[in-house]
Amino acid sequence: MHSFRDYNQRQGVFRQLVPNELLEEDHPARMIDAIVEHLDLTKVYAVYKDEGNTAYNPKMMLKVLFYSYLIGVMSSRKMEAGLEYRADYIFLSGDQVPDFRTLNNFRARHVEQLPGLFAQIVLLCGALGMIDFKHLAIDGQKIAACSNFRNNVDRKRATKRLGKVEKARKKLLEQEPTETVSANVIEERKMRFERKRNKLSLALSFLEGCVNESASVNMVDGDANIVFPCIFFRFIFCI
Repeated sequence: MHSFRDYNQRQGVFRQLVPNELLEEDHPARMIDAIVEHLDLTKVYAVYKDEGNTAYNPKMMLKVLFYSYLIGVMSSRKMEAGLEYRADYIFLSGDQVPDFRTLNNFRARHVEQLPGLFAQIVLLCGALGMIDFKHLAIDGQKIAACSNFRNNVDRKRATKRLGKVEKARKKLLEQEPTETVSANVIEERKMRFERKRNKLSLALSFLEGCVNESASVNMVDGDANIVFPCIFFRFIFCI
């Protein structure tokens, strides 16, 4: 007969939980905890009043938000799940579990203060020697510019577009105001087509003077060249 310890998954279990003892000393959550403790939260506290139900401590909420951003968690529902089951979140919240609506409402309520608080974090990390602003991570994202490639035309494309504009403009000139389409709307459309026609006519005049048959020109910025891809660099401090 084997001798084993009692094993019963249906039996209630009571155990002491000390959030401060859940994580190792060099865990990133402890860094966020220490940094937020040194932030100036005067503007955040000014939003609250003494009347009504007691709110969650803004300091705790900020620790949860900034830590979530640090590890790439943006969803308030995932933050709530972390507060229930993850040791790093339990450490930061002191085992309090604000639901996802409360987290999202807090974020929306203090959206104007958050950039300033983040700036405080960056400056504080710089003062502590945690970052030196020499090494930056680069995140690339395509951004459509006003003078993007869609505004570039060659002779064939300019002629085709000009034909379409002329056809649409002629049809619009024959249109009478109705209950759904007022005279002002028709006039605005006429002006829009007129601007397009002028741009295309100028582009076509320029291209007809070019020796190169495949030459193209940008109708927004004549000096713009097509570049693939067009990248906007966002600098993210690596803490």
